Amino acid sequence: MSRNCHLARPAPKNIPAYAAFHLLSKVQEIGTDANAILRNAKLPFSLTDFEQEKVRTLPREHFTALYRECILALEAHANQQSGRLSVELNEIRMLYYCIINCRTLVEAIGRSGEFFDMLDRGIRLRLKYSEDFVDFIMVTRRSQKNSASFLSDLVGLSSFHQFYGWLIGEHIHVLEVQMAYDLSFEKDIFMDFFQVPVKLCGNHNKFRIGRDILERPVIRSFHELEKLLETFPLDVMPPDYKSSRISDHVRNIMYNALLSRAALPRIPDLAGAFGLSSATLRRRLSEEGSSIGRIRESCRRQLAEELLLGHGETIQGIAARLGFSDPTSFRRAFKQWTGMPPSRYGELATSQNASA
Repeated sequence: MSRNCHLARPAPKNIPAYAAFHLLSKVQEIGTDANAILRNAKLPFSLTDFEQEKVRTLPREHFTALYRECILALEAHANQQSGRLSVELNEIRMLYYCIINCRTLVEAIGRSGEFFDMLDRGIRLRLKYSEDFVDFIMVTRRSQKNSASFLSDLVGLSSFHQFYGWLIGEHIHVLEVQMAYDLSFEKDIFMDFFQVPVKLCGNHNKFRIGRDILERPVIRSFHELEKLLETFPLDVMPPDYKSSRISDHVRNIMYNALLSRAALPRIPDLAGAFGLSSATLRRRLSEEGSSIGRIRESCRRQLAEELLLGHGETIQGIAARLGFSDPTSFRRAFKQWTGMPPSRYGELATSQNASA
């Protein structure tokens, strides 16, 4: 088992520029100067460069610097609105030092909860057990829910997932992710944080994992932790695109773009994010029996079916959201996918739910 000083799943070389632009837009919304953020991150760009699509991708180290500045600004704003102190980076690092000597993952999670209970910063961590799985629940006291608090909570939840995986030296497969925010926050899901879609309208901020992984031993050393903390937790932790199915990661990126009402990334943007050429990306997808077109249609179908299940959107609205030129084109495509028109699909789903 690898015991190097990085997470078990190394990151791609480049990050799509739309992810950076999304973050910059969010800090602008809270009244922070996006150009000042770029200067603090020491990036040679302006907000206008992103608005005019002069930047296609960012090297990982550049995006990490930008990500750090944006998340700190959003976290500070969210906590100021909630009237509580931010959790400082040195306090997070102290938590990691407290749990590095734990024997098992479940012991590390338990100690994390004790740490935040003692710190009293409005964060509560707990595990909720079921027969075959367990939910890691992160409760945050938020007097106001907005984009800043949503991204702060989402990044926080993802950081716990990533760090616990690093502790045991393996990626922790997530069965489900929920956020205690309504559907209006779909637009703020701009990256593939967990490799599964983030569901909204949950009772808690949580991710679900198998129970068996809780007894995995902690394999990391104090020396490895010190190396990790040179960048973590304000680093970007995408999965290893070279050793796992790239089609799965492309699908998650496309689905999240549709979910957040963003334009679907172009092939050069996707290829650049994975450190590949466009031709190599197409070849890798072909080797896995997939293609950009198939993935796009799969994502469109999934989201169309979900939106027809009681979200209150019109056929015209769904067609526009999925990038169809008109409702007729959407109806034709949906009938090819399911064998029935979208109106009929919605009626059947409604009647089945009523009789359940």
